[in-house]
Amino acid sequence: MLDPLLEWPEARRDALLWRFALTLDYEGVADYVRTSASSPCFGPHWQPRPGELAAVLGDDGRYHLLRGDLVLCSGTSERGSQALPRHADGPVRHQRRYDWWTDGTTYRMFAPPTAPIAERRGPRHHRVVEWVVQCDPERVAPGAVPPGQRCTYVGGRSDWPPYLSPDSRIGRIRQRLIDLAGAQCHACGAQVGVIVDHDPFTGLVRWLLCSDCNAWIDICPHLRDCPRAAYLNDPPARHLRLRYPHAHRDRDQHRARIDYLGIDPLPVTRAYRRR
Repeated sequence: MLDPLLEWPEARRDALLWRFALTLDYEGVADYVRTSASSPCFGPHWQPRPGELAAVLGDDGRYHLLRGDLVLCSGTSERGSQALPRHADGPVRHQRRYDWWTDGTTYRMFAPPTAPIAERRGPRHHRVVEWVVQCDPERVAPGAVPPGQRCTYVGGRSDWPPYLSPDSRIGRIRQRLIDLAGAQCHACGAQVGVIVDHDPFTGLVRWLLCSDCNAWIDICPHLRDCPRAAYLNDPPARHLRLRYPHAHRDRDQHRARIDYLGIDPLPVTRAYRRR
């Protein structure tokens, strides 16, 4: 049986073997590629989401995220028989559910492992908060809104662009990448690129990725005809030679692999420090 990894670029083959080092041997990785190659990374109906992102200030003192004219953080648009539009030119209803656990003295999001089983499996406390927001017509770039002023919601981390802080090196790198090729994920193009992606073997920035692509791109089983494979075969930011500021943390993250394999292929890096 032919080895499907022989066609792969050496850097991608080594990265995939490294990724599965704790669970699969070489033949196991080759079989994973062989059996998964027919399954696309994206479904047949995949397409970029229409509408540009913007932020508007609400009368509740927070900024709310729009895609086109749709307010993304508004959740459901109906309450009983009365419906409020989710468009920024009218009142927008918000609803949030908050859950917590308590033993009467300490409050936590979840019961600790030391709590009795009955308490861990028992009902949690919750509260639903609703309010109506009137949005200001003036729109601002969502990446310029500090995190503490954003209206958050479930899944919002994948929608809100990262804060473009000029005071951090990662913020300046992100701004440079956006200036060169826009803020969308450079693999799927469907979501905002919230993460500055880098190659752990070189410590160099590859480009911006959304949360989904960042989590799964390194196990892409395709050699070609796939956006994620094209990204890995030729990282868009390779020619920029930008060093990832937090590459020094990779060694701690991959310590189990290093100890198990007895080799350390990661580059010698150190943290950037402000002068």
